[in-house]
Amino acid sequence: MLKDALLRSTDWSGRARRRDLWSYAVLAGLLLAACSLAEVWAAGHEPKAPRFVFLLAALLLVPLISLGVRRLHDRGHGGGWLAFVLLPWVGWLLPAYLLLAPSKGRVDAPDTPVGLHVAGGLLAGLVVALVASRMFWSPYWVPSGSMKPTLLPGDYLIVGFADAARLQRGDVVVFRAGLQGQTYVARLIGLPGDRVAMQAGILLLNGQAVIQEDMPPFTEVSVAQGPARHLPRCGNAPVGAGGKCITAQRRETLPGGAKHAVLDLMPDATTGDMPEVTVPQGQYFMLGDNRDDSIDSRFATSTGGMGMVDGASVIGQADRVLFSAAGAWMLAVWNWRAGRYWLAIE
Repeated sequence: MLKDALLRSTDWSGRARRRDLWSYAVLAGLLLAACSLAEVWAAGHEPKAPRFVFLLAALLLVPLISLGVRRLHDRGHGGGWLAFVLLPWVGWLLPAYLLLAPSKGRVDAPDTPVGLHVAGGLLAGLVVALVASRMFWSPYWVPSGSMKPTLLPGDYLIVGFADAARLQRGDVVVFRAGLQGQTYVARLIGLPGDRVAMQAGILLLNGQAVIQEDMPPFTEVSVAQGPARHLPRCGNAPVGAGGKCITAQRRETLPGGAKHAVLDLMPDATTGDMPEVTVPQGQYFMLGDNRDDSIDSRFATSTGGMGMVDGASVIGQADRVLFSAAGAWMLAVWNWRAGRYWLAIE
């Protein structure tokens, strides 16, 4: 009986009645809700992603896809219409239709070319694999320019889950900080026990100035950027809308050899100086690469900054830019930036 049920869960032929889909949808929803609540409770109500729920969701998708295809057959449609659920904003209309429309009683599936059948199977497998892979990574959409030039507003990042103890100086990290526990991205500069200071825009680690080398200036157009639609801050301000925004850029080399570019908007800004602080055990010192436009560990949480970041608040390391949306809508592919697809983060 179990074997028959497993085989049926991957069968795309024949039909499925409306009540079959309703029964499975309710059961799957209850299982996922129970797993999510259990994970939140076990984590002490921390807003962490319940990782094993993604594996469960991937496993539940297999029979759900099968039921969806057979339910389409029952309504007299080809199974390829199930791809409609992948569309943003309107994808929910197809599940609603399949759950609410009465059965027609069609027994045989419409004839489907072998090529389309294989393509549908591959697409379904890709969706299941993608959902399962979320056990190991988290997405993050960059809202501001605090990490320019490394990250731009609208960059969509793949963040690999990582324990804070395994991170190294120079890693780009996503974490929760501040009084509201908001999610941020910044570069890890100071490990527990490090002494960190800044003098005239130069970073000092454990009493030694890090090496900075001049680079060609960072140039961009002064237009609204990313989800917050903020205008960039320019080193050659004032710059009108549509003008050329030019900012001094340097390459910084941390102890251990990690290299990255930083921006210096205002050489004489107060953000270029910071008295030496020692990073407490279990905490980390984070800086934005856009040094004069980043509210980072230089600023206490009481003043709106993020302060030192607790290791338990680290989500993971930002590995790659999957794509980058210059506009306010992430899925507006016509606004995606050329050259920022599957881009490794330095």
